[in-house]
Amino acid sequence: MDYENLKISARKIVMSDETKEELIKNCEKMMAVKNMNKQKNIVKRIIVTAAVSVCLGCTAAGAAYHGFFKDIIRYDGTVVGTKYEQATNEIKVSVMADAEKITVVVEAVDPSAFPYAAFDSLKLNDYKIVDSNGKTVIDSLPTEMSDYADGKAEMTVPYQNLDNGDYTLIIKSFTAASKGDQPLVISGEWEIAFTV
Repeated sequence: MDYENLKISARKIVMSDETKEELIKNCEKMMAVKNMNKQKNIVKRIIVTAAVSVCLGCTAAGAAYHGFFKDIIRYDGTVVGTKYEQATNEIKVSVMADAEKITVVVEAVDPSAFPYAAFDSLKLNDYKIVDSNGKTVIDSLPTEMSDYADGKAEMTVPYQNLDNGDYTLIIKSFTAASKGDQPLVISGEWEIAFTV
């Protein structure tokens, strides 16, 4: 049967008014159910989107608070090492200065956590000391590896005739080491004010 014959046959169907009303009511019910399902799907999508957003937000907040390992990649894409980033909240730093030396005391917040439990020496890597005007007076002078035990290390910054006054030690990274392992750069942001 082709479309034209179907149309002609459909026009010949005679329905009572009651049947027409019932058919219309059934169609309206089906449309209402479809609309309700659409609304439920929209609500489900909104809930899922909100849940995913909260999870991503929590993950980002957690990543911002806790450090993480990151591969060091050479220009050709080869992984040549690893580094530990965003350790700011995992390490406490204090400074003691006198007329002869500047001592930096570094302490892991949780010495039993990895990577802090895995190394036995530590040194300043990328750091500088600025005066009260923001002028750099010491910039990443080489430092010796210091013993790291029980989550704590003390290291000395080479002294260069600092005048009496207020200074700030700004640390961007440390280098940690243990026997038989490649040194690990631990980066973060530490600013410690001190007076000479």
